[in-house]
Formats: sequence, structure tokens, C-alpha cells
Amino acid sequence: MRSNTTLLVPGIVASITWQPFPKKIAQRARELSPDLIDADADVDRIIIEMNYAFTPQSLARVLGWQTEGKLSDAYLPVFMNCGFYRQDYFGRLRPESRALAKRVAQDVDPNGLFCTRTGG
Repeated sequence: MRSNTTLLVPGIVASITWQPFPKKIAQRARELSPDLIDADADVDRIIIEMNYAFTPQSLARVLGWQTEGKLSDAYLPVFMNCGFYRQDYFGRLRPESRALAKRVAQDVDPNGLFCTRTGG
């Protein structure tokens, strides 16, 4: 969905940011692996963050756009620093990345300090 399709829709605010993500970053992350994001290292890309905020009155309209398939069915990890508090960050990771996160947490935080004191 492009922002210009919602410019005149009451209750919706859209913003977009672009972050260059050259394949060298993914290549280096794989060299230093393991890596939670697990981006493919064969292409340069631009990470696009689209923020569509809407008031409760427009919820049905937004859900309708989702049902109509206006969003591609693709692997869409949430970047931890950009996620909304209700988004399941770890649930959006690939299963092997989720297992890695669990192993790292057990290794560096066996008593669960970060899970119990910081909200996750």
C-alpha cells in the first residue's frame, strides 16, 4: 500500500523512512555469525520502515486492506528497536534465529534478569 492511497482517509497517518542496507553488512554479519536478522547476503537492499498509525474508527478499513492482500506474503522481521510494545519480536524471527536467541539468553542471562526487569 502506498501512502498516496491513504492521504485523504480520515484517521490514518503514514510515514516512511529508508535505510540503506548494502549486502556487505549482511555478508559481515554472516561471517561473524550467528545473526538474528539472517538477511540474505547476495543483494544490496534498502530497508523501508513504513509506519501506518490509525485511530480505532479506521481499524475495520485497515483490516480490510490486509484481507484484500495489499501486503505481500514475505518474511518481515521486526527490528527490535522499531517494534511496537505489543508486537511479538521473537515470534517474527525465523525458527532457527529464535532458537539462537534462546541459547544466547540462557548463556548470558541464566537467571532471567532481562526478561523480568526490562519487559523482555
